[in-house]
Amino acid sequence: MKELSEPYRLQMLFDKMATHLLTQMESSEIDDTNVYRGPCGLKCPVGSIITDEFYSPELEGKEADEDSVVRAVGRSVGFTLNPTEIKLLMEAQKIHDFSAPFRWVNKLRALAEKNFLSFRLHQLRLDKKHQWKLPPRRRT
Repeated sequence: MKELSEPYRLQMLFDKMATHLLTQMESSEIDDTNVYRGPCGLKCPVGSIITDEFYSPELEGKEADEDSVVRAVGRSVGFTLNPTEIKLLMEAQKIHDFSAPFRWVNKLRALAEKNFLSFRLHQLRLDKKHQWKLPPRRRT
């Protein structure tokens, strides 16, 4: 298996978290406490990366940079996270935990710029229910 470059890995993590947040447009919370996995399938940005295989309720209440969470994310994506990638997880988590969903798109755009990442989500559009959707693919 070909090893992924660090910039590609960072972009992949960002895309996954940003797409998830802007599709969900709702915080993952239980009793006003942010959680990796919430009711009705809600997930925080870091929780969206952790697969069912590596998720454990013991992760709840832990910061995204704690060893058990970092290991769960790393196992889910298939590589060991470096400090830059862990910092990105923390920053995305902060957007989820401390910003209203209507502010997420601008906060994520700023996070992408800060980390020299592409904000590929420019194609997302709000639908009539105020949910972010990709436009239909054009047939060629």
